[in-house]
Amino acid sequence: MTVAVAVDFGTTSTCVALSVNDEPARIVVIDGSPLMPSAVYADGRTLFVGAEADRQASLDPSRYEPTPKRRIDEGSLLLGDTVVPVLRAIAAVLSRAVREARMVVGGLPVDVLVLTHPADWGAVRVQLLVSAGRGLASVVRTLPEPVAAAVQHGAGLKDGAVLAVLDVGAGTADVSVLRRDDGRFRVLATRGDPSFGGADVDQLLMDELGTRLTAEQRPHWDAVTRGQGLEDRRLRRALRIDARGAKESLSRHSYADVPLPGRLPDAHVTRADLERLIRGRVATVVDMLTGALRDAGALGGAGSGVGSECGAGVFLVGGSSRIPLFVTMVHQRLGVLPVSTDQPETVVARGALLAVAPLDRTREREAGTLERPMPLVSALSSAALVADSARRPARVLPPRRPRRWWLAGAAVLVVGCAVGGTLLVTRGAEEQASRLVNARRATMAVPASWQESRRTDSGNSAELDLTPDGTPAQAQGLFLVQTTLNPATSQADVAAVLLKQVAAEVAAGKKYEAFNGDAHSEGRDVIYYREIRRDAGVVDWYVVVESQTQVSVGCQRPADDQHSMDQPCAQAVRTVRIAGG
Repeated sequence: MTVAVAVDFGTTSTCVALSVNDEPARIVVIDGSPLMPSAVYADGRTLFVGAEADRQASLDPSRYEPTPKRRIDEGSLLLGDTVVPVLRAIAAVLSRAVREARMVVGGLPVDVLVLTHPADWGAVRVQLLVSAGRGLASVVRTLPEPVAAAVQHGAGLKDGAVLAVLDVGAGTADVSVLRRDDGRFRVLATRGDPSFGGADVDQLLMDELGTRLTAEQRPHWDAVTRGQGLEDRRLRRALRIDARGAKESLSRHSYADVPLPGRLPDAHVTRADLERLIRGRVATVVDMLTGALRDAGALGGAGSGVGSECGAGVFLVGGSSRIPLFVTMVHQRLGVLPVSTDQPETVVARGALLAVAPLDRTREREAGTLERPMPLVSALSSAALVADSARRPARVLPPRRPRRWWLAGAAVLVVGCAVGGTLLVTRGAEEQASRLVNARRATMAVPASWQESRRTDSGNSAELDLTPDGTPAQAQGLFLVQTTLNPATSQADVAAVLLKQVAAEVAAGKKYEAFNGDAHSEGRDVIYYREIRRDAGVVDWYVVVESQTQVSVGCQRPADDQHSMDQPCAQAVRTVRIAGG
């Protein structure tokens, strides 16, 4: 039995989807709701999560963090008198989410965990998310939220179709334009506003309520909204909850009443009031949408409407996309009616499971991958893994012989995540002093000082290992592995079988991290995963699938050296070519 779980870790709410044996995804209900609060509450050594954190917050709001995702760039949180690492807070939310999913299937372990993230998150943030999910499943994968949403909304679209995803959550508004190519969705353009979301709408509404009070009522209001006493913090938390409830009600009704704290009179607000407050911010989001469509070349000739190549339309995702003004202004600006669902908060989690659904088991059996494990860097495909003759087994790259430099290997995060003027100058100088190396048809550029330390060529695979001085026992290494695939093999096929191989290796006691079958590095599509070898040795693998060929580039470094391999590895991945491709 295969158990796959997707966690859409949101700013204020987290959604969890579950699939068993590739069945359609279902949303995991937690504490009676399809959404679990992303909040944490620190009480001494105990870290409460979700609705439990919300309940505890009434005791002491200073120990409560409702939006840990917004604090991801901070090293730690001060919750009351307790310092909580941000990594621990996020890990607690993910752990609770996975634990609830496992309860649905009787406590079975999770084979694949998919964690979604904003499209504009860099390598550091994504790596922290992966670290927070470590140990929760055999394999942890990450996926940009708009890709997951596109898969959910556009599963039936043909290749070449372009769609836009407008994701308005509690903390951010993000726009992505994607195109479907070879059965996968590729992000063409993305823009985001990290300073506007549903929580900001709540604050605008609260500010408006304050402006309506008389001079005599203002001191009490200021004490509640600014005071640091325990009672004031409790009243402020209750006021925020009521303001959020009024905002949500205004998405369905033309007016709502908001109870104010203490002796203050209740407030009456209308949808027109709310739209007046947020119209400028919504217009900015629609400007982002228009800009992203223009960046992707998906606007009509006049620049005011969506071109025919974007016929798939604009899709709304996230709870705050329920605000009717988003639909109105997108329609006014682009001339298309955005598409939504009755539960836009669940779209990303559902789509994440669709995006990583493994190959049909029949195809895997035909490929021989269910019965016979293979080395991870060997030729991997669907039925194409069977050799040209169906009567003989596939010829794959044999396991490598043990080498001492495995003990000294180490990891780079995701190469190319830091690009600046200095790096561009250094890169140019480095490439002038580089040379081409090859493993059969696959070539890549490496620093001129790097020399061949080992070469193998057998069957349908060839491998070249390089070290700074050509000596095998090195802490650093570059590996180039070329394997011939059958014509029908796609990157998705390779990724699916690689993922299964990773899971099998993990079950055997080996360690891997951060598998991503639809990653991007140095301007090209790759499959990425990290192999953690003995004694903290780590190798990052970047797999390119082109022209019936799989090329795997491995980058090895010592664990305590964070940057020495950045440029050699980036250059290698960027310059990989397949002769005749």
